[in-house]
Amino acid sequence: MYCMRCSHHVASCTCPDIAERLSGLGGAGTHTAVKWCTKCDNHYAQCKCAVPEFVLRCEGQDRPLPVTPRN
Repeated sequence: MYCMRCSHHVASCTCPDIAERLSGLGGAGTHTAVKWCTKCDNHYAQCKCAVPEFVLRCEGQDRPLPVTPRN
């Protein structure tokens, strides 16, 4: 995902309002889902936690990430 203001990847975006813009993605009334760290309250690409706690943020709610089976 890229920032529409600076054209950098979200992980390297330095726009002062990037956290606010990203937090609105999975909010109530939206039809998007984003991977979010509940420990630092950041989009996963901006998370710097040593041991992150990722969830799926969708429609204003945090949900467990889907588990993918390993073959």
